[in-house]
Amino acid sequence: MTTSELKTIREAIGLTVPDLAALAGVQERTVRYWESGRSAVPADVQDQVLKIDAWLTAQAREALATVRALAAEVGALPESIHLLRYRENADLWRFQPAYRPLPVTVHAAALARTRTALADRQRRIPRRRLVHQKGAPRTGCKSSLSKTNYPSSEHLSSCTTPTPKELP
Repeated sequence: MTTSELKTIREAIGLTVPDLAALAGVQERTVRYWESGRSAVPADVQDQVLKIDAWLTAQAREALATVRALAAEVGALPESIHLLRYRENADLWRFQPAYRPLPVTVHAAALARTRTALADRQRRIPRRRLVHQKGAPRTGCKSSLSKTNYPSSEHLSSCTTPTPKELP
């Protein structure tokens, strides 16, 4: 992994220099040395960064699969999907323990990938209205993307992602 690749992937997965230093068990100065080319990026750090990157991509795919399953169940995609973003690490770790010890910024990167995956899917689906058998327009439903119970809104920020009106 080159120094540029490390920095690019670190930023894409939502880690700051202090975050990566903490995960790698090194000083911030060491991460800066890796990114400037003064020191080689250790193999274990490369592996850790690449695993987080792959995990976030898998989470976006899983979210898309969940939306597809919901659409198959109800016969249409929901009008919107609420993506929940945690404000504090403690809340993220409490409600999404798989993220521990990663910071909320990594969860935000996962949401960004999910949002991109949903938007890409939307662009590939022609826009047509679905109609019930009796001719009434079908209304979408709102859905969360996880089976986890979510905390109260004081712990979250929310954004809405529009979805297409019809399955492919």
